[in-house]
Amino acid sequence: MAARFLNTDVNLKARFDLKPLCNELEKLGFHSTGDPIRRGSEWTAVLEHDYSCKQGEPAKLTEHILRSVESLEGEFREIWNRCLSRSFDMGFDFDGETFSSTFVVKPEHLERISAAGMSLMVTMYRNSEEDRQNAIHTEDEVTV
Repeated sequence: MAARFLNTDVNLKARFDLKPLCNELEKLGFHSTGDPIRRGSEWTAVLEHDYSCKQGEPAKLTEHILRSVESLEGEFREIWNRCLSRSFDMGFDFDGETFSSTFVVKPEHLERISAAGMSLMVTMYRNSEEDRQNAIHTEDEVTV
């Protein structure tokens, strides 16, 4: 089995409580994967868009996410802009046996992701029950 697209998360990090921004994003079609978490002086939040993306249609989900983020106005646009980081995190699972799989992000989507001040991240999940049971979750992030 080749790699397959799972979902896209929007990850936020700030030095203030992200709950008001999360509440506004929920009105725009997102749902939080949990309440914002505070670690020291930083808050983090992870949101997913409610648009149900069929496998193989990440471009449609990307469009829904970007349209929602771009519609933020007033104080919520200011809060968005004050975040320390905003990332567009595309998740894929793979079997570990396939040599390669290719997914393309259209140039116009890359431009809009960048214009929204978001980093593009890719998270790969191994698709085996044994791997999931023995997995050690890390928060390692490699910047390229």
